[in-house]
Amino acid sequence: MYFGLLIDTGDIGVSAAAGLYQSILCLVTITLCNKLVKKVNPDYALY
Repeated sequence: MYFGLLIDTGDIGVSAAAGLYQSILCLVTITLCNKLVKKVNPDYALY
């Protein structure tokens, strides 16, 4: 997806910003889901 965005726009900054945005959202999602799992059953939590 980001390579296609880079090819379409020619701007590496936009592509890098999109990748950073996705990484942050994934980190938040994994952290929240891990906290929920830890409350339900601590044995299945990642950390």
